[in-house]
Amino acid sequence: MKNTKIILADANVYFREALKTTLEDIGNVEIVAQFSKAVSFLDYVASNYCDIIFIDTNFEKAKGTDIIKMALQINHSVKIYIFSSSEQNCRISEYLAAGAHGYLSKCRNNINLLKEILINKTNKIFISEGIFTNNIENTNFDKNLKIKKTISIIENNN
Repeated sequence: MKNTKIILADANVYFREALKTTLEDIGNVEIVAQFSKAVSFLDYVASNYCDIIFIDTNFEKAKGTDIIKMALQINHSVKIYIFSSSEQNCRISEYLAAGAHGYLSKCRNNINLLKEILINKTNKIFISEGIFTNNIENTNFDKNLKIKKTISIIENNN
């Protein structure tokens, strides 16, 4: 089985190392690069292939939604998953609307979700359990139907 090529982009080196270890423990992954700055991250994406990007959107002098959009303009097939300590519904909606394929909270256990992401290579939206479900009907987000369906699937599988 071909390894999934992954980029980790987060200003916190300790979080990157912990995520790298977790992903490697799951297996069939190759961490091709790690970044703490948006500029070097985008330069790398422009000249190198990857399947998945796990990214925190808190970069100096760079707006998270802009980074997502730029990365997707460079590589249309990459799956981008936000990893953040913020669980604000409005921010989550912005990132998903920008093209992210999921939103994972650094404050929650995501091991089963990470396994699903690595196994399921579809356009399914993945969101950490327990966030974004209460106010989903109140969001102004054009992927609502896809998200509702995904949350429904996740809740029915538990």
